[in-house]
Amino acid sequence: MFEVTSSQNFKASHAIRTLSGELEPSHEHDWRVVVTVQGASLDSNGCVIDFAVIQRDLRACLENWEGKDLNSIGIFMDMPPSTEFLAKCLFDQLDPIMHEDGYTLKRVTIWETEHCSAAFVRD
Repeated sequence: MFEVTSSQNFKASHAIRTLSGELEPSHEHDWRVVVTVQGASLDSNGCVIDFAVIQRDLRACLENWEGKDLNSIGIFMDMPPSTEFLAKCLFDQLDPIMHEDGYTLKRVTIWETEHCSAAFVRD
């Protein structure tokens, strides 16, 4: 099985609950999103997928989050935009797009900082 990985960055702010239950102050991150697509075979060009396809589809999904306060976006009204939930939401948005193009989305990893990330992975 082959895996192809591509990444993009976006800026957005969020606030989640602290361990004590208080909502922390809203703060901005330079998020990094890493997307992995898998495939069992290569096309006639020797590729699983063109990186440009991943970049195009990922950019389309991230446009809704770029520069925003994520807590004010509808899907995050009931569940705060933790890094884990962002990874799941982005996977859910990107998966049908990739599937329609004939590709299998394997993993979405979101880096909140240089040292902290969360991923949602297809079983």
